[in-house]
Amino acid sequence: MQKTAYWSRWDLPCRLPTKIVRIMKLTCALLLAIFLHVSASTYSQSVTFSGREVPLKRVFATIKKQTGYVIWGKSELLQQAVPVSASVQNMPLLSFLDLILKDQPLQYKIADNTIFLYGKNDPAATNDPQAVQETPVTGRITDSTGMPLIGASVVIVGAGDPLSQT
Repeated sequence: MQKTAYWSRWDLPCRLPTKIVRIMKLTCALLLAIFLHVSASTYSQSVTFSGREVPLKRVFATIKKQTGYVIWGKSELLQQAVPVSASVQNMPLLSFLDLILKDQPLQYKIADNTIFLYGKNDPAATNDPQAVQETPVTGRITDSTGMPLIGASVVIVGAGDPLSQT
């Protein structure tokens, strides 16, 4: 005797074989497991690195390759840094950055997929808006033919209101 599952649509009986029902349940379970695995791996960024006396430029290239994070900072800061030695396996990104920048003249901040590098005494690294000096923005806004654009606006990111230039 064959077992069957009954399903009706518009009150018309339709028989689904048990084998098909099992296949559908198994497919749903596998898809759920795959989606959960992909979701978990995107949130945990880990780094595997091994090297002795490696320049920070190569360390950050490895971070970019493994995590997709972009490193942004002044090249002079990397030239001031001393080479690092480390050997880690699947270490979280934040812990790895703390480890390699521990005795360096650098500090970092992460925003979205970008790692910003600052000097230890750089006022831009602090969250205090008073510490950052205001720099006047000057210049001419022109079109492709060199004629000035009337009513153009200049927006300084983080300043709030746009400044008008005519």
